[in-house]
Amino acid sequence: MFMNNVLFLTAFMPDLMKPVASVNPFSFCVDAAKILTIGKLDWGRMLFDLEALLIFTIATTSIGVIVFRRITK
Repeated sequence: MFMNNVLFLTAFMPDLMKPVASVNPFSFCVDAAKILTIGKLDWGRMLFDLEALLIFTIATTSIGVIVFRRITK
């Protein structure tokens, strides 16, 4: 919860938390939701967030399938 930009902006985070928040997938979800609801619609940023979430989803699903297949053999 504290390693993303839900509660406060990444710019105000301590230096140790900024790198973690910048790669946290939940931060991309929050950023996309903020663009849709609060901010000016920036299609470039929105596509970046959606691409990052898609890559994360594909990677974690692939890892899950591989691990599941190895465990169930």
